[in-house]
This record gives sequence, C-alpha cells and structure tokens, in this order.
Amino acid sequence: MARYESMKLTEYTRANREISGAFDRSLNYSLTVFAGLYNSQEFYNLIRRNLDSQEHQDFYLVLIDNSSTDDTWSFAREIVDSRQGRAIAVRNPLNLGATGSLYANIDLSPTDWLITMHQDDFYLPDHISTLADLIDTASTTTAIVSTSMGRANVARGKLEVVPRLGWVIGENHSNIDYLLATLRNHFVPFPAAALSVSKISKFDLAWHDTSFPDSELVLKLLKDYSIIVSSKITMGYRENPNSESHSLSVKNRESGQFYALIRVFNSSEFLSVCKSVDPTLQGNFFAHAKESIAIRLTEPKLAELAQLSLANNLAIAWNYSCSAVNEFLLNKGLETAESFSNSFLSQTLSHLSPKFKKTKAQEIVAKEKIEVEPSIELKVLRFVKIKQSFFTFVIKLVARFGMRSDLSFEWKGKRTRD
Repeated sequence: MARYESMKLTEYTRANREISGAFDRSLNYSLTVFAGLYNSQEFYNLIRRNLDSQEHQDFYLVLIDNSSTDDTWSFAREIVDSRQGRAIAVRNPLNLGATGSLYANIDLSPTDWLITMHQDDFYLPDHISTLADLIDTASTTTAIVSTSMGRANVARGKLEVVPRLGWVIGENHSNIDYLLATLRNHFVPFPAAALSVSKISKFDLAWHDTSFPDSELVLKLLKDYSIIVSSKITMGYRENPNSESHSLSVKNRESGQFYALIRVFNSSEFLSVCKSVDPTLQGNFFAHAKESIAIRLTEPKLAELAQLSLANNLAIAWNYSCSAVNEFLLNKGLETAESFSNSFLSQTLSHLSPKFKKTKAQEIVAKEKIEVEPSIELKVLRFVKIKQSFFTFVIKLVARFGMRSDLSFEWKGKRTRD
C-alpha cells in the first residue's frame, strides 16, 4: 500500500482503491451513472430497483463502495457480474464522504456526462431518459442539468410534491439570478442532477464538510458555465437522518456554510461574476446577497462576518462605485473608529450621491438610504420569501389531486422519518 503521508489524498485513493470489472468500450455509451454506496445492506433491493427499472439503459455504471464495514463490497461486485462490460465496482481505501468519493474517482468515468444516484433515494423509470434529453439539447457551456425532486413518503408509497425555488425562477434567467438563488437556498437538487466531468473537475471543493459543497460548486462555475433545472419531477428524496449531511449538528452546518461562503466570496470566479453586474443593479444585488446570507446563517455573528466579507469584495470588484456597499462598509468602519476608512468612504459617498453630506457620517448613513429599483428578474427572488407560505399551500393542494404520484414500491427495511 502506498504511503499516505507523502501523497495527495486523491493520489493515495487512486493508488490504493480496489476495482472489480471492466468496461466494454465498443458499447460507446454517452452516459455514466455514479452510485455511491456505504453500509448499504438495507438498501440492496432499492438500489437494484432504481437501476433495473430505468427506461434508458444505455449507460456505464460505476458503483463506489466508500470503505463500508458490512458486505456492501460483495453486493457491488454482484451487480457488476450481472452487467458484464457495462459496470465496474470500486472500493475506496478510506471513507472520503460523498464529495470526496466522487472527485477521487471521477477519472473512472468513460463519458463526459455522469449521473449521480443516491443509495437511499427513489428514482422513477424516466429519470435517466429525462436527463439524457436535457443533455442532448444543452449548449456546450452547460455544466449541470437537473430534473426536480419530490419527497418520498415511505409509509404511503407516494411521491409528495415539495415547492422548489427553480419552479419560481424559471429556466431563462441570467447567471446572476441563479447565483443569488443559490446563495439563498440549494437551487440545484444534486440527487437529481447530471454533471459534465470536464467542467466540474476544474473546481476544488472541501471534502471534509458536507454542508455546502453542492452550492459552492454552483456559485463558482456560474462564472463561465450555465445550468439547466427542469421542473419535471423524476425522483423522490428520502430524508435520512443517518446520512452524512443530515447527521451534522446545527453548529457544524452553520460553520461549514460560513467557511464555504468565505471561500466563495474571496474566489476569482465570484469576483468575475460580480464585475458583470449592471451598475444600475449593483445596490439591488448587494441587498439580495446580504439578505440571503442572513437566511443561510442564523448565527448573527457568523452572518455579520460573511456579509462584511461580501461587501469588502464587492467594493473591490466594483471599484467603490456602489453607494449601498460603501455605506455598509462605512458603518462597520465607524464601529472600529478607523479614521482613514471613514474619511475615504465618506468622500466616496459624497462623490456618488448628492444626498450625502459631509457632516456626522454615522447619523447621515443611518438616515439616508440610496434606493435602487430592483429588476424584474430579481423581484422574482423576493417573491419566494413574501409568497412562500401561500405558494407551498397551493402546490401541496395540487399534489393531493395526483400530481406525479406514480412512485410505487414496497419498503421492507428500517423506516426512518420522511
């Protein structure tokens, strides 16, 4: 076994992973399915059903055992034996988490597009075929395509419809709108997504924390690439309290999201996207981003630090051209009595806004607010917050009348809360 101390973790994993099976390259499929496994015994029947029931079977299969402690590795090899030439099984030398397992083994995908399937979720027969159609019609700049996901009601054997942010935003908005939506909530439902290997491989993500890598990836790739989120529901997400992301404490989730947001705000990708914001919309962008941070981070001190990082980087990206950002920084500077910062920002605001007077800066900033009219696109995001309760009620009412309730299965394993 190769020495871990002298190797990068990806190199160590690839040097010490165990692989069973091989691909028949003459099949020349255009899709690969990545199915991550960990102590999967209670999900064996579900995993087989998800794979065998797919209408679209023209895909390579990569089953990744994330160093399980049960007989999951034997199960994975059984699946490979039943799909000769179309599947391989991989066993990691240590548990890397979901993101780490994907990134460490992404080199095994023989196709540029891969679909991730979770061991404990429920996939309808048209899931892969729907994603394949989205990929076929996507532009060359598309990095992620996704369907929508419902919530699997295990006890009733039904797929419940849950309101998703993507339904409100639509499919024809700009990367700026998608960035703001992702800051506010998980916009892309990754359990229902397909990823372009060549594009997502360019972005480094934190493997040690499971609270934000999906959103961090989206926030960074929006600089150069686009995403497609269809409103069609093709899978049911099962709330599993034993999964790595749901087993985190509230404190760990908060801190993980905070560190990820700091990484994003200080990244070249984020600064580049911000520079593309129309000058007349900069104040509105900042207001939405600041509000989204407060929604993401319920701990006031963490939210305040993240907002300060956001404002500092926006000031740099926009060359101090946004009064709203400058006012925010001035308020923070006054709290710490930084004379140069106060003087510089006061002069900047005086230059930008005829309303701003060179008097007591703190009093002026508290009273004078520079208002920027939101664009139609950004008003859509505000609709999510204002109308959320009503929207949820209507969608659930529609769902009760049979909206996509064709999920049928027998659950014989241990039941967990939905």
